[in-house]
Amino acid sequence: MSLERTRREVNPLFFCLNTPGDLCGLMAYYHIKKKASLTDDDIYFTGGVSWSDDYSKRQRWTSKAKVEEALANPDGKNGGMNFASYVKE
Repeated sequence: MSLERTRREVNPLFFCLNTPGDLCGLMAYYHIKKKASLTDDDIYFTGGVSWSDDYSKRQRWTSKAKVEEALANPDGKNGGMNFASYVKE
């Protein structure tokens, strides 16, 4: 029996966190949020032009570049993203 196999059987987390490219689902996610206009509550981007105060409905991205792309407003037409920012979960 190899040492690597023994480590996996004894502690699977050791194997997951010490194997390049295999983080066992520990991927970073990002979402976009901002303060609601009439209250001090946070609202979350759900896609398209929609926002919700329900955290479970938020749209999630797996790459920082993609969430930054969604926030970008190069032509000034993306007004819904004003005062919004991304959050790493």
